[in-house]
Amino acid sequence: MVLVSFFISITYLANDAIFQYPFFNNDVNLLSWLFFYCLGTYIGYHYQTLKKLIKENQPLIVLMTILSFLPFIYFAEAYSAEILLLEPALLPYFACSFLLVYSISMSMVGLKQTLVQNIASYGSFILLFHPVITPFLFSFFGVLEEQTILLLFFGLLFILGMSLGVAEILDQYTLTRFALAKAILR
Repeated sequence: MVLVSFFISITYLANDAIFQYPFFNNDVNLLSWLFFYCLGTYIGYHYQTLKKLIKENQPLIVLMTILSFLPFIYFAEAYSAEILLLEPALLPYFACSFLLVYSISMSMVGLKQTLVQNIASYGSFILLFHPVITPFLFSFFGVLEEQTILLLFFGLLFILGMSLGVAEILDQYTLTRFALAKAILR
């Protein structure tokens, strides 16, 4: 399913003509996020095995992340400031970057492991939910526009806090759990 969803997402994103139809416009992007949902579900289902592989192969993950960025460089046609999250050549890079960030966070000693586990278990939901709340980021933290580091710090806290909070609420109800693609960390 991960590979099938990857090809569906790539085909969807590479086909500019499909965006003229109302259901498939740039505001919805359901098919483009299908890959991340299936990947998150796969990671959640095989969490313990992948956790062990990630710990043992950190240099390989770094190399995969660098190599997965090369197709984007080769196929990119736009100015880098205009790149959208939904660039087809970036999908493999996003997947490898998630594994890289997760491997780095596992190796950080001072980071509270329950936070890392919560972020890992709701990782795909955070990825899917952050575009919904990101437009409101400047409403709250627009005064920090000139202080980039503070804006990034508070923006990350805002996005993680809102995403984890909504995910915890959705996790309480059987009908809404399917939307989380939650990793099983037991």
